[in-house]
Amino acid sequence: MIIGGIMSDVLKMCVICGKKIKPQKTDNGETYWDNGHNALPVKEGRCCDKCNQEKVIPARLDILFCDTCD
Repeated sequence: MIIGGIMSDVLKMCVICGKKIKPQKTDNGETYWDNGHNALPVKEGRCCDKCNQEKVIPARLDILFCDTCD
């Protein structure tokens, strides 16, 4: 099924945990984004919401606020 140009029946896999990336939906249930999040700097590819929150964002913050980096 295609909703707004997005294939909502095709679920992509997270490159970090290997679980399915769930599509983002509006309040009325329409899919508006199904590509997950950029997984860099943890891994190249796309990741799920949980890995983005628990691994990717902290890794980016570590890079941004690294006091011991050259």
